[in-house]
Amino acid sequence: MTRSRSRAPLVLAPELRMPLDAVTHTFGIFGQKGSGKSSTAGTFVEQGVGAGGRFVIGDPTGVWWGLMHDGVGPGLPGIVFGGEHADVPLEPTAGKIVAEFVVQQDEYPVVVLDMKLMRKGERTKFMLDFLETLYHLNREALHVVLDESHQFAPTKAMEGGDQIKLLGAVEDVVALGRSRGLGITMISQRFATLNANVREQIGTLVVHQLVGSLDRKALKGWIDANGDPELEKEALAVMAKLGVGRALVWSPSFLDFFGVVNIDAPQTFDSRATPKVGQRVKKPGKRAKVDLAVLRERMSATIEEAARNDPKKLREQVARLERTTREQAARLEAATDGKEAEKMRAEIARLERELAEAAGRPVISDKQVKDIERIVARAEKAAAVSGDAWESVRGVLVPLAASVQGVSGARLPAAVAARPPAPAPARRDPVPRPPAPVPDLDEAAEYDGDVKLKAGARRILEALASHHPMRMTRSQIATIAKLKKTGGTFGSYWSSVNVAGFIEESDGTTAITQAGLDYITVYPA
Repeated sequence: MTRSRSRAPLVLAPELRMPLDAVTHTFGIFGQKGSGKSSTAGTFVEQGVGAGGRFVIGDPTGVWWGLMHDGVGPGLPGIVFGGEHADVPLEPTAGKIVAEFVVQQDEYPVVVLDMKLMRKGERTKFMLDFLETLYHLNREALHVVLDESHQFAPTKAMEGGDQIKLLGAVEDVVALGRSRGLGITMISQRFATLNANVREQIGTLVVHQLVGSLDRKALKGWIDANGDPELEKEALAVMAKLGVGRALVWSPSFLDFFGVVNIDAPQTFDSRATPKVGQRVKKPGKRAKVDLAVLRERMSATIEEAARNDPKKLREQVARLERTTREQAARLEAATDGKEAEKMRAEIARLERELAEAAGRPVISDKQVKDIERIVARAEKAAAVSGDAWESVRGVLVPLAASVQGVSGARLPAAVAARPPAPAPARRDPVPRPPAPVPDLDEAAEYDGDVKLKAGARRILEALASHHPMRMTRSQIATIAKLKKTGGTFGSYWSSVNVAGFIEESDGTTAITQAGLDYITVYPA
């Protein structure tokens, strides 16, 4: 459903009118608790929606749900994610999915993201994912409202964590968002607690009562960057004396306006009002209609699409493929007869071509992963094969697994498309050589240079070296090395090769390092 969009202006006061383009501009609304800043923001949203604008509200306070309920006037059509009045639950990990939904839908002009029930770290993570995704995907006019904005763009953000990344995401929306259709309003009780880089890029300043010396000092920085220094003394004198609902509005470029106005009160239910002693709390009026069945269907479609394109899901698929490949590689040292090996090699080559053709797709599809698993399963069934036949299969299977492991979510490596199937090696007469001795665990330790490894530790390196460059789990390594993983002796062996720098662990798998390869003697197959 597409809504008609009126070109009527936004009216915040009889003498303060704005064009609809205000939706893509940057505003700051500041004032002490109870001075009327939230009401001003509510009126701005109501006027913007009435003129055809779209809004998404980041709400850590849990008070913006009233926009969708009747007050003096009707409630707005909108959705509440999260909080005590949720239409749809809001998970801290759902920032990307919710942003995709906001960008794609236009049935509801207001989306409230109620984060009151989240912990601070969860809010930070959610808003980081949400704003980054919104900035990259949005292309139509959309206004972001950040209540308690200093939580998302603090004066001093902690280095090295999500907080500093979130500050960067807010700065992108403030400084560069207009080219992507994004405007923003930042609301805070204090002017000084909002990050200086962010507050100095505010185009229209709406100041309710402010008396703090730090706030007045910070305002001078904004005036130096945006306003007329000759008006500074007047602004500082006025803002300490403003009554509830009165605001100093200063918009040097966008509105060319400087003056004190009485902001019109919101028409929707005022869920933002502070309860007063002895006064009965008003109950919200009728809620604007929301089709929850359609909403959940739309959200389900967004979640499914995100799951198909989620790099985490891709990594899980690739990890599953790698595990299957490694497990079968250990069993296929016996391989199958040459004819069966050739059929498998041709089938794998066909699959490689399919993967290369899909290079422009964001992820490997479930069907492609299943195809790979099916081929590996066929190889598992092949029994009693010569070593030479297995080598012809392994020459394709192992590079295929390595190429899939390298997929990052954008494109497959060009080598996948370019590399022809590996030819089967020419058969040769075996060269007799003495078998490598397999020492008992009780044997004396072997020594090479400054590194001293016991026989069991050498078995771990030999197991890894024989399957290099594939990565394996501890269980697989223990099985190949004929060691008991649950024993304390295995842990001692593992520690010795790890401390020596002979192995490298990551995401539950292990590979041998170059130092480990240099140390150990690997007999050719």
